[in-house]
Amino acid sequence: MWHTEHTVQTTTEPGAIWSRWLDVAAWPEWDEGLESARINGPLAVGSLCTLHFRKWGLQTLQIVEVKEGRGFTCVQHRFLADFRIHHRCEPSEMGSRITQRVEAEGLLAWWLHLKLASRFRHTLPKALRKLARTAGT
Repeated sequence: MWHTEHTVQTTTEPGAIWSRWLDVAAWPEWDEGLESARINGPLAVGSLCTLHFRKWGLQTLQIVEVKEGRGFTCVQHRFLADFRIHHRCEPSEMGSRITQRVEAEGLLAWWLHLKLASRFRHTLPKALRKLARTAGT
């Protein structure tokens, strides 16, 4: 298994971050790696998110965990590997602490690491800062 994660501290309140996460169609406004995003219902366990990544094309992920107002996890089952993205937001003295963790496990996790890890390490900080900025306005 491999993982990468990034955390930002922001003065934006957790409720504002949660509201931005609920607006799936607006995710490309703060995540420049996305061309479009949609979900087949509410942000709830079992819902499917279809993300059109600029570099990787269309990808479908399933919501597997939701902690109302605090975060959610989605997973993509690939051939011999599972790819998970955890989104978390918790109150902090400053306002909020936002963390996004990307991980892969399974026989082909090493391949996902080669293809994706450095890109996520580069894009996560920028996306989380922009999420905090757009949620605070």
